[in-house]
Amino acid sequence: MSSYPVQLHNDPSTGLTAEQLAVAQSNEANMILEVHRHLLWSRALAEMERLDAEAAADARRASLVEEVEMLHDGLALAGRSVAAVELVARSVESLARVDERRFLRRFGG
Repeated sequence: MSSYPVQLHNDPSTGLTAEQLAVAQSNEANMILEVHRHLLWSRALAEMERLDAEAAADARRASLVEEVEMLHDGLALAGRSVAAVELVARSVESLARVDERRFLRRFGG
């Protein structure tokens, strides 16, 4: 549908000359094309944002799984040794820091 106040057709009642009508029709076609380009770009940006969020969630999930597995396995290995439990805690913290730096390098922050 046209956004012009008159229909852009070759009708003498519009008061437009043939040249004015051609310019108006060209302007309308350019406007429609620009709106369509904007729609496509907006959709592309939204999809890229969705994919980035999905990738960030996957990275966080993978890090968490590794850290929890390290904690679980480390505590099982440490048994009742307080010193070994402390070593496990430090190792898990170290892994978490590495994971966080990697995440920030990849996803910003």
